[in-house]
Amino acid sequence: MADTRPAVVGAFVLGGLALVVAAILFFGGTHLFAPTARAVVFFEGSVAGLDIGAPVTFRGVRVGSVQAMALHLAADGRARIPVTIELLPGQVSIEGEDRRREANVERFVAAGLRAQLNLQSFVTGQLRIDLDFRPGTPAAMVTADTSGVPQIPALPSDLDRLRETLSEVPVQD
Repeated sequence: MADTRPAVVGAFVLGGLALVVAAILFFGGTHLFAPTARAVVFFEGSVAGLDIGAPVTFRGVRVGSVQAMALHLAADGRARIPVTIELLPGQVSIEGEDRRREANVERFVAAGLRAQLNLQSFVTGQLRIDLDFRPGTPAAMVTADTSGVPQIPALPSDLDRLRETLSEVPVQD
């Protein structure tokens, strides 16, 4: 039987680990080390169809994804759903500023940044979060503990507005 050399076995194991790490970085993408910014959006309507990992877009450009969802119930019967999103600042370049600098969400909210649920797929009913600047809309911030994570105000979705309008139609008349 041949002698096993510990140095050769150790080198083989280290080489295998290096290949595994390289494969994870290559196939997993470069988001592993990319700087991210987090924000929270409080929705009062249904978020059925919104899943963890759902896209966050700005005018069709994917700028992040949904990271977490929860349910906050108040004593008065109000239910709010905080949705934590992760934004990839590498996807956004701000004119006249360093691209590596972290996105200042509060500054964008003051400029009119709002979040809204929209259908990602009509067939499956999956939702996405769309971000856009709407400076004329009120910024209704929710008073809740967000652990220092900035908040983006939510607008009612088009489907919620349609439901509200249809509920006001006098059907019996």
